[in-house]
Amino acid sequence: MIMINNKIVLGYIGNGKSTNRYHLPFVMQRPDKFIVKTIYNPRIHHDVWDKIEGINYTENQDDIFLDDEIDMVVVCTGHHYHYEYTKKALEHNKHCLCEKPFMENSEQAKEIFALAKSKGLYCSAYQNRRYDSDFLTVQKVIESGKLGDLLELEMHFDYYRPEIPESVDHFDPAMSYLYGHGCHTLDQVISYFGKPDDIHYDVRQLLGTGRMNDYFDLDLYYGTLKVSVKSSYFRVKSRPSFIVYGKKGMFEKYSKDRQEEHLKLFHMPTNSDFGKDLPEHYGTLTYYDEDGKTLIGYDLDLIQNLQDILGFEIDGGVQAMDYSALTTSLAEGKLDMGAAALCATDERKEVMNFSEIYCDSGQVVMVNKDNDEGIKSVDDLKGKKVAVEKGTASHTYASKNLSDAELEVHDTITTAYESLEQGKVDAVIQDGPGASFYIKTTPDSKLEVVGDEFNQGQAPYCVAISKDCKYYDEINAAVKLLIENGTTDELYAKWCE
Repeated sequence: MIMINNKIVLGYIGNGKSTNRYHLPFVMQRPDKFIVKTIYNPRIHHDVWDKIEGINYTENQDDIFLDDEIDMVVVCTGHHYHYEYTKKALEHNKHCLCEKPFMENSEQAKEIFALAKSKGLYCSAYQNRRYDSDFLTVQKVIESGKLGDLLELEMHFDYYRPEIPESVDHFDPAMSYLYGHGCHTLDQVISYFGKPDDIHYDVRQLLGTGRMNDYFDLDLYYGTLKVSVKSSYFRVKSRPSFIVYGKKGMFEKYSKDRQEEHLKLFHMPTNSDFGKDLPEHYGTLTYYDEDGKTLIGYDLDLIQNLQDILGFEIDGGVQAMDYSALTTSLAEGKLDMGAAALCATDERKEVMNFSEIYCDSGQVVMVNKDNDEGIKSVDDLKGKKVAVEKGTASHTYASKNLSDAELEVHDTITTAYESLEQGKVDAVIQDGPGASFYIKTTPDSKLEVVGDEFNQGQAPYCVAISKDCKYYDEINAAVKLLIENGTTDELYAKWCE
């Protein structure tokens, strides 16, 4: 590479949606790494996209291929031109990144890779969906071990766009739905699980023989694990993006990655909330203890005691849900009651009711015993990297009082713990009981609490009760009884000391 000021100089072939929506918004955020010098399109003056100041737009492809300053060519044309332009880039001694689908067939791909190797050049397909939040979230859940041994994974990429297959009156393998979208989903599977032991195919033309492929259902087998990849152009309501089943639990992520949605709305990566999931986009995790049968914890024991007092039975048993799904379900009246170290905030009181406070604590600082950063209390967090769970009392405290610290905000406390375990942050701020519970129930944890509890009284735990539930008074009275007879103190000692 020639490079200018240690920056990779890029030339783009094509100036359509791919270049302007899926490449430039990200590349232009890294002026320290990239220079976009030239964009070629034979009909550049007819483009609908706004031109970017400082970029040379041309109708002469030689302005890219014969420019010695351009290190890499990015091919963002229709798939029929991928082979031609990628080969030409390599022949002109330029590295190449090519949009999906990479080539029209395996023979072309093999030839291109062989050419790149012979010239000592990099050549790769553009597989941006490896960085989708739903895909990355599923990886985190799997790696947490909470699901146990994996049995089945379903992934869906659905649309309701009948106009697309209806507009195509012939069959072209390279123009098929499987080629155009299956390359994303299959790449996700293979990038994580590797090459499967066996594959079963169900690829259809729903509009009839000789028409466009508009449906596929692929089963990939990895030992006892079955991964199903399904997509259709005729899904009026999309299926969940991911469903994962293991021996000890399951995880369902309904919403897809939101980067594409934001880009379509011209909500760019420069916005602080770009691509971020809101609580309504979070997934639902349900899992059991090591015996594969029993959910455990402070709040599970609390609910059991409430059952004993009130004599009720839980319809369908206790459900393990992530924090956001629990609060949303309570607010929508899908659940009658929830107990998960829920704080009675003014915002939540608008959509649900709360019992008496059964546990009232402050925050603590957690550190990794293997990393000596000299942190002995909350006063030592100046200039440190601190992780908190989004929307919690710890998050509020850190935002108001730790302006000198670098704050890392996580959607779940689990990922905050993981970040600290892996040495990516210096500390975690968490509710005292929650920190103690994690350390107590994670024998191989490297984490410990340092210093005294602070910000006392800002994490009041209550039982949350749906506004539609008729038994608020009875539930609240039972909670008060457990407080008065010392049961809640006993549970605290059992799980949190």
